[in-house]
Amino acid sequence: MPDTNIDFPYGIKNMSLSKDELAKAFAKPVIILLGEKDNEPNHKILRHTQLADAQGLNRFDRGNKFFYEAKAKALELGVTFNWNLITVPGVGHDDLGMAAAAAKLIAESSKPSIL
Repeated sequence: MPDTNIDFPYGIKNMSLSKDELAKAFAKPVIILLGEKDNEPNHKILRHTQLADAQGLNRFDRGNKFFYEAKAKALELGVTFNWNLITVPGVGHDDLGMAAAAAKLIAESSKPSIL
């Protein structure tokens, strides 16, 4: 999270990130792709610590929180925010489902525009 009050890996406190570096990161075109059903709070490889759970009790919630915290940080810094959040309907913690959604986005972005 782009939270300067919390140490890495849950925040960016004590990291040597300047406002300019954050601005460059927020200005890059980034797509955060989340599976709508990646909401299992007891998944065997989902970390549960006090700091992790404060970010959400499942991956879907954590991903949303990350996106909106980044957006808020960019607004606070007064810098461009060029990230997008896309939710993939019906997909949980599934490599193939997410890869198919990502491939579709890549294919759509490489189609020539018709004027």
